[in-house]
Amino acid sequence: MHKISITHLPINCLMVLLVLWCIGSFLLVGRTFTLFDKAAIKIEQEFTQRQISNVRKILEAEIDKGASIGHITKMPDLFKHYVGESEYLLSLFVFETETDKIVYSTVSEQIGIKVPWNEQCSMQNTFFIDREPSKLIIGSPIFNSFNKRLGCVVAEYKTKVLSDIRDNTLQTAFNNATIFCLLGLILVSLIYIFPYLSKYFNISPVSKHIYFWLIILTISGLVPYRANKMFIAFEKDIHPLISGKSLSIAKEIQYTVKTGVNNGIPFTSMNSAENYLENIRKDNPEILFILITDKSGRVLYEAGSATNAFNSDATGQITLKSGYFNIAEQINATPLSQKDSTLAGHIGWVQIGINERYIREKLF
Repeated sequence: MHKISITHLPINCLMVLLVLWCIGSFLLVGRTFTLFDKAAIKIEQEFTQRQISNVRKILEAEIDKGASIGHITKMPDLFKHYVGESEYLLSLFVFETETDKIVYSTVSEQIGIKVPWNEQCSMQNTFFIDREPSKLIIGSPIFNSFNKRLGCVVAEYKTKVLSDIRDNTLQTAFNNATIFCLLGLILVSLIYIFPYLSKYFNISPVSKHIYFWLIILTISGLVPYRANKMFIAFEKDIHPLISGKSLSIAKEIQYTVKTGVNNGIPFTSMNSAENYLENIRKDNPEILFILITDKSGRVLYEAGSATNAFNSDATGQITLKSGYFNIAEQINATPLSQKDSTLAGHIGWVQIGINERYIREKLF
């Protein structure tokens, strides 16, 4: 029986090896793309729904205090808070149930316009979604304490941003699957021509096996290197979504802290602040830590572990590790009592540390 050696594989075996290699490459890349695509969609949904929920809760609290939906004094300040928060946000508005007309909006030209979503925006603590070619419309109804529906908070978002991100991740997937197949082609080609090269250079049998396995290990060693590059490329593609959502959360925390301080709660002794931060962190797997500091940087409240995201050198200089980034939002407050002038204006920071590699960690 003819003995087949790994260094003398027939061409048909090499072709089967190449096909299996390429199938495995496309399965790996496809699995990775699916994870990142699902994560991007989830991040977008959480981001948009979180914005709308925050506005709705504030409005419902003001209505329960006796304000009518068309005369809420906090609305200009609240809407100013959301303007410029996200490049995806086209407009944020509130319409009344009785008239179907917009009473507040980040786009002044929309005020007074009738909208067609009254029936869709009806179930308490739910969201309606309406898609148009150029925008995504999401809304949630506003109820008073007697469960009477009074209106609806609606946000319009650009759909092109998410579609562009999806196009980028598809291109990243195709490029990396092609590169993995090319690595397989190079490997198979070297296996095929190796017997001819060893004969041409008159390599001894022992040296031939050493050189052969060195080539195999070198090409194979490029696979994890290329896989890491692939993950970095996918993480770069969805970075705008993670960054936008994290900035929204930082602004939400800033607004909550500012409101508390403005109402007379001492900034340095806010009860249950860390529980509040920890609940947010647990609901968002990409967040590694959340800090609230004073304006000098001294940590007052913490959720998660910030130490895992930083490196320190011999000089004591601290830097973020690769795969992490930080979002910072300044806290400005005007306390109810102006007797302590040191509390007016800039009082501290919200710091959020994000683990960009949390999606790839699901694979391993």
